Amino acid sequence: MISQCANYYPLYTPESSRIIGLSRSELDNDGFRAQAEEALRRFIPETELDEDILPQFLQMLQYRCNDVTFGTIARGLEKNGLAHCNGRLVVEKPLGHDLASARQLNQDIAAVFDESCVYRIDHYLGKETVQNLMAMRFANALFEPIWNAAHIDHVQIMPDCHGAAVPL
Repeated sequence: MISQCANYYPLYTPESSRIIGLSRSELDNDGFRAQAEEALRRFIPETELDEDILPQFLQMLQYRCNDVTFGTIARGLEKNGLAHCNGRLVVEKPLGHDLASARQLNQDIAAVFDESCVYRIDHYLGKETVQNLMAMRFANALFEPIWNAAHIDHVQIMPDCHGAAVPL
């Protein structure tokens, strides 16, 4: 959500745009927005957080407490005319509870969305790589002074497309 806020430009974002958070936690839109604002204020430097557009961005956020699957959500988006590549479907882990359910989930999503519109995120997959980068930074006197926020804008961790991942 931090990157979405950082890249939010009201002039280029249709007023009808929505970011829908889904979880099993009991929360309403206002509670979700309050949590989002707290996280944004904690992780975006004050000099980069635009106080004029923050309320507009927060109004785009909607929350649904539900026990439905992403397949059900994809079909609901299709039913309401929202399953097109002008939007994106971002699916965050867990992607099913086992291989069979993950494959079913992918089939359900593929029945509605073109693959180029679907983004699957697993934040945990980058954990070891980030830990290794941190160890290398602090263990090496050459890197430590320059590997910081003043010199590095962002880090992208890309998957090895030639690895031995199980195809879903």
